[in-house]
Amino acid sequence: MTGTEVKPGKPITATLTVTNRGTRPCVIAKPIWDGAPAASAYDRLMRGREELVPVGPRSEPRVQVVVSDYVTKGRFLVLPPLGSVDLYWVTYEGELDFGGAKSRDKAAYAKAKPIPLRPGTYDCTIAYDFNRERILSESMTGLRRELRFDPGAKDLWDSAIETSVRLTKRFKVVRE
Repeated sequence: MTGTEVKPGKPITATLTVTNRGTRPCVIAKPIWDGAPAASAYDRLMRGREELVPVGPRSEPRVQVVVSDYVTKGRFLVLPPLGSVDLYWVTYEGELDFGGAKSRDKAAYAKAKPIPLRPGTYDCTIAYDFNRERILSESMTGLRRELRFDPGAKDLWDSAIETSVRLTKRFKVVRE
């Protein structure tokens, strides 16, 4: 995230970048939301204690439902020494205004209007997680507990770095 102060109506982008500081290549699981087992990544935007529903593009959708047991080589990347990759990004262009609705059900979302981020202090959190056991136990509900792999994908699955990262950055929207 560049800059810690923005004016109302100006977008702000946050990016989770990973750099291999080692001397050997490493395997990274990419957060891909296409219904097959994968790493996960998401963002969260808070103003004080209020979690906002942000408006703006992101590298992947907010929700993933696993409906497949097939893992392909394309779910992984080999990062060379000193190589970097952006695993997830989000651009906040505004938030949804629910107009005082008490709940955030389907009807409230249908009536919500996008508005610029209001002046105030915000906390943006981006999280990434790749944990084979979690994927098998939580994401595969109702599916076979045994994954199927593309040729070469099993080796990448087994050697991908398991990690969970959560980073938070504070920024301010200032009055013009």
